[in-house]
Amino acid sequence: MSPWVRKVFLDILPRILMMRRPDKGHQVHSPQYGHMESDNPGTIRRYPAQIQKGLEGANYISDHLRTEDHHENIRVDWKYVAMVIDRLFLWIFTTACFVGTLGIFLQAPMLYDSRPHIASS
Repeated sequence: MSPWVRKVFLDILPRILMMRRPDKGHQVHSPQYGHMESDNPGTIRRYPAQIQKGLEGANYISDHLRTEDHHENIRVDWKYVAMVIDRLFLWIFTTACFVGTLGIFLQAPMLYDSRPHIASS
C-alpha cells in the first residue's frame, strides 16, 4: 500500500468521518518470530544432521508464519480502506438525496404564489 493511501484512507478520512477500526481485539498483530541463528555471525555451530534439519524446518515455519501475518495485516488494512470509501460514498449519497429533495420542495409553485385561493373567493 502506498504511503499516501495509508495516510489519506487510514489516518485522515476516518477521523473526518468519525470512524474507528472495528474489533481491535481481533486485529492481527504480528508477533516476533525469532530465528534460531547465532548472535555472532562469525561463530559456526555444528549440530548433528537430524537436529540441523529440525532447526531448518523451524526456521522455515517461523518465516512462513511471519509472511502469513504480514499478508493478513495487509488484507485487514485494505478491508478498512474499503469501509472508509463505503462510508464516504454513503455521506455523499445522503447529502445528494437531501439537497435534491430540498430543491424539489423549494421549487413548488404554491410556495411563491400570492394569489388568493379559488375556494376562498
